[in-house]
Formats: sequence, C-alpha cells, structure tokens
Amino acid sequence: GYQDIVALLLEEGADITVANHEGRTPLFAASNFGRIDVIKLLLENGADAMVTDNYGRTPLHMAPKYYIDMIKLLLEKGS
Repeated sequence: GYQDIVALLLEEGADITVANHEGRTPLFAASNFGRIDVIKLLLENGADAMVTDNYGRTPLHMAPKYYIDMIKLLLEKGS
C-alpha cells in the first residue's frame, strides 16, 4: 500500500521536506487523504508537523474533520 511505497522512497533517500508549487510537503498530501499510516511514517522520519504552505496552513488544516485520530496525532506533534 501507500505506506510501503513511502517507506521504499524514504529508504532510497527521498526528501520529505520537498514542497510543491503551493508549498505543500508530502505530509500535507497524507493529511489531505487521511493516510494516518503514512503520516506516522513521515513524522517518525523527521517530517515537520509545523510546516506551513504558501497560504499559512499546516498539515492539520488539510485533515478531514472526521479523522479524529489523525488530528490528535498532528496536534501532539505541534501542528
């Protein structure tokens, strides 16, 4: 699944701080799609929960409102 793909990319040296044209890192994408498994993996590998995009939003802002566990995890990491 997605976690396995991200783990492989991390093993190969993928940069988890790289951002797209909106300033969003992979943590934003994982948050947007409710992938708590990928969020945990990214955070364990140094992803910054406090990173902001070009609009001043954090990954927490991208989290679907009904993903309570994901929201709690991001809040625990300072997002």
